[in-house]
Amino acid sequence: TQPQENWNIAMALNRSLVLLEEQGASTLIVKDESFETPEGIKGIRAYGSFYVANASGQVGTESHQYELLVFDQQGGIQTVMVAFVDDDRFAQGLKERIINSVSLEIPQTNQKPETP
Repeated sequence: TQPQENWNIAMALNRSLVLLEEQGASTLIVKDESFETPEGIKGIRAYGSFYVANASGQVGTESHQYELLVFDQQGGIQTVMVAFVDDDRFAQGLKERIINSVSLEIPQTNQKPETP
């Protein structure tokens, strides 16, 4: 991966986390690592936990989890985020199904144009 691609991914990751905070996430814990789809597309996987603040700014006691995938594919950034309440008995399984179903098209390069 080229340095410019890493920068784009890092900026997109940061922006997604800022948006999460703007929507009320507080005490955000972030862990990240490299990620690769079954098709071989590389990106970053960020995950962790947060609490949600109400309109008056008070932070709730209910913990939430999130997972965020960020890909840089030929100049276009693609993100997938799943967030859920920690104690939801179905949420973890649903999150796994969503993340495992992420599939991106690999652009065809160096193809000769069709001639009539």
